[in-house]
Amino acid sequence: MKGKIVVCLTGIDARVDKGEQALQAGAVGMVLANDNISENDIIPDPHVLPASHINFSDGIDVFRYINSSKYEI
Repeated sequence: MKGKIVVCLTGIDARVDKGEQALQAGAVGMVLANDNISENDIIPDPHVLPASHINFSDGIDVFRYINSSKYEI
């Protein structure tokens, strides 16, 4: 993940913990997409790296885009 912006899905682990793990792995930023349970709940968190929290439907679009690319983004 070194130098990358990581896209994570909410659930299981705490939202802030996902950012901490991404930072430890070398990520420079994170997009946190809600799962289908959280849907549109956007909760501000003090992340340790630049982060953006998006709702479920926007997350679907982001994952669809990532999966459509044949190149490493």
